[in-house]
Amino acid sequence: MNKFVTLSFVLIMLLSPAIATVLPTSAINSSDFIIADPSDVFVRGPTVHLVTNDSAKIFWRTELASDATVNFGLNDSLMETVTNGTLDTDHLIALTGLEMDTKYYYQAESGTDQSQIYHFLTAPADGEEFKIIIAGDNRPDQGIAPAMPPSFPLLVDLIVEEEPHLIVLTGDYIYKLFGNPAQDVVIYASFTDILDIMGHYAPVVGVIGNHDLEVIDDTRLLEYYLDAFVNIGTDEMYFSFDYAGVHFTMLDSEEMYIDHRITGPQYDWLVDDLSTTSAAMKLVFSHQPLYPVRHINTALDYNKTERDRLQQLFEDENVTLYGAGHDHTYDRFVVNDVVHLITGGLGAPLGNTAWGPAYNHYTQVMISPNSLTIKAIKLDQSIGEEFALPYDGPIEIEMRVTVNTTTVYGGTDLEIYFSTEPAEFYYSWDGATNSTTLASFPEDLGEHFLDVYAKNDADVWSSKHFVLTTYGTPTETTTTDGPLVPLDGLLILGIVGVVAVVVVVGIIWKVKSK
Repeated sequence: MNKFVTLSFVLIMLLSPAIATVLPTSAINSSDFIIADPSDVFVRGPTVHLVTNDSAKIFWRTELASDATVNFGLNDSLMETVTNGTLDTDHLIALTGLEMDTKYYYQAESGTDQSQIYHFLTAPADGEEFKIIIAGDNRPDQGIAPAMPPSFPLLVDLIVEEEPHLIVLTGDYIYKLFGNPAQDVVIYASFTDILDIMGHYAPVVGVIGNHDLEVIDDTRLLEYYLDAFVNIGTDEMYFSFDYAGVHFTMLDSEEMYIDHRITGPQYDWLVDDLSTTSAAMKLVFSHQPLYPVRHINTALDYNKTERDRLQQLFEDENVTLYGAGHDHTYDRFVVNDVVHLITGGLGAPLGNTAWGPAYNHYTQVMISPNSLTIKAIKLDQSIGEEFALPYDGPIEIEMRVTVNTTTVYGGTDLEIYFSTEPAEFYYSWDGATNSTTLASFPEDLGEHFLDVYAKNDADVWSSKHFVLTTYGTPTETTTTDGPLVPLDGLLILGIVGVVAVVVVVGIIWKVKSK
């Protein structure tokens, strides 16, 4: 199986010379590229799961029934051993009595066969800082499926080098299932062979994406997704867990016939989950974003009443971050102190947006109960964006266009969002008198201007200047610096970090679907 993945990767590179021109030479030629365990005996793993500050579980699968042993220790001499003599093909060994926030080395053993030696970090004490990786959308395009995109294993190599405590994936791991078990097993194996490379070194949890399942005879085909992530102890599609004092909630945005929605029993469960945890920091994940930049109206904004209800719940329950994929890009967007993160850059076809260019990436997040730092790490290891909480800068102002099917017309309501609730704010269309009410997009054909102003609690004003036309598609975003326009005679003082951003947004906006 591992030979199949390696051969597929080589063939893709040979058949796609254009790819090699955009991937960093240092990554392609890396002599340290990590491959899956070479043993033919080990069908899956070994991978680490359910890590706490004093325990972990090691999982692996063998082709034939065998006993199971894990040798482990604080170095590669592996001085401790746990054995289960029961003959089986799926093996799960618990390691207990571990030291917190400590690197442990381990090796799986079945019969006379041994895996390579790997390592993982136990969780730190509650309240101590730790590192997670958030990433998603590694799925291939139809042209190369089921083989994985060449950027995916290269980014996995970088993720392993980060030595994170935990990895969260945001969905879309394969292109398509067919309901044919022999075929579908091979499709998911192309993903799990690379997934397990991360799983050797850190626990990996993942939400399900729209590409990861198929509906057959009114039943969702979920067994391959569940098997890929070895959701030990639960087959639930939405669940939560605590790690180092932080609460993680994993949602299912792909429920049958109510995809694009978090509603019904799942929403009721979510309300209870967020309201009953005592964790100081709460992170929520699903595949589809609330405020997409490409799948506008075909993500969790499909039902805006339910989208707004989710946002209000996150605000009421002090959720710090909502992470998603679905859009094959990176976007970080704050609404009333809730960070919305889109990180869909592991390998699926990229798509630039009016809000910025797309690039292959993963997101590194450093977490403690009172702080959070986000870095989008590109394939060449440069930083695409960096953002930190607590944030004490001027209010960020963002716009989303409400799309009616595939076309936006004059009279459409725009969506303007502030990163935190302003102490004072104004809107002005085409230089008209400032208003605290945002009017709909002007009916008149031609170019229109929208100025938005917001003042934070420190009396610092920020503004954005949007240029919109009645036809065309988004073509460019430019940034200029300059003083704010006076607000009906009010003199705006203490301007910090004010940016005027020109966003060309078409009234006829064609939305590309995956």
